[in-house]
Amino acid sequence: MPSKNRTPKIIFIPNIVSKWGQTHGFKASDYVYEIEKYIGRKIDYILMNNKKLPKSSLQKYELEKSYAVLDDLAEDNRVMRADLLKAVEVNPIKGDRVKRSLLRHDSKKLMREIFSILKPR
Repeated sequence: MPSKNRTPKIIFIPNIVSKWGQTHGFKASDYVYEIEKYIGRKIDYILMNNKKLPKSSLQKYELEKSYAVLDDLAEDNRVMRADLLKAVEVNPIKGDRVKRSLLRHDSKKLMREIFSILKPR
């Protein structure tokens, strides 16, 4: 029977790119600050992508005033860095009216990192 005093772990995965009008100018620490402010507790783990973003994708984002999220969490021991980037840029689906991200996290890479966090030690 699970312990009633067990606090669930919070794993946060910051965006890869900021979005104009929403998170413009946010660094990784800004995301963490805002999340912790609203949930009322500290995040346990922060998964940061450390793979270099393709220059061609960044140029497309710059046209929309969107930029790579700066990892300014060097001193934070909750951070785990790994290549979390999907290998290819996502192509828009014909007829889709919603503006989608070009660069995304790879679900299999995320799963591997999350499982390594949750694995009993």
